[in-house]
Amino acid sequence: MIAIIAILAAMLLPALSKARDKARQISCTSQLKQLGLAMGMYMDEYARAPYQQNSENGNHLSDTPGSMIYKLKDYVGDSKIWKCPATTRVAGETSTLIFNSYFFNGAVFQGSIPQSAVTYPSEMAFARDFKDQRNCACMRPRRISDTSVNVLSGAAWFDMLVTDSRFDRMHNNGGNFPYLDGHVNWLATAAVNSGTFGLSPTTVRDNSTYLTVRR
Repeated sequence: MIAIIAILAAMLLPALSKARDKARQISCTSQLKQLGLAMGMYMDEYARAPYQQNSENGNHLSDTPGSMIYKLKDYVGDSKIWKCPATTRVAGETSTLIFNSYFFNGAVFQGSIPQSAVTYPSEMAFARDFKDQRNCACMRPRRISDTSVNVLSGAAWFDMLVTDSRFDRMHNNGGNFPYLDGHVNWLATAAVNSGTFGLSPTTVRDNSTYLTVRR
């Protein structure tokens, strides 16, 4: 009897694991759709995306006015929206210091892109899955340090990190991507490139090529 139970368990566990992962993917998709609605409301009110400089090593914490998370807080009802259910919760979050498990498209936020400049909203993802939770919103792709570059027409964006194992692998060897038109799409890791983020040329996957916003 014990042997039979062990065999049945071995057969069922992979199916249960897949069902759990699928449930997390669906929950993540729902959360990102809500985040997309928040983005839409903000852009309708201000006619552009919220601005944030590139955030690295804890700069622009989510409870400071310079953070895009802070700027969107009045449009986001529940802070859990910022955390993919497939990530591991970390200690330190408070009612104001929100932890976040997504990375964001610098071409949208560092450029505070105007609505009028988004030519292909259904082809410009503004966020992507990331394995860890952080207390700030980091950008990938991001802007180069030269602030004189025209962020809309100049080649200002790079550092895709599509081969980093922490990105875009949270759901069945792929990731969820919310787009500026409000829809969320799953992409296999191998399919992610510069075009995913509304950048041109559209097929770049390395970290050295400087890209422009697709117009």
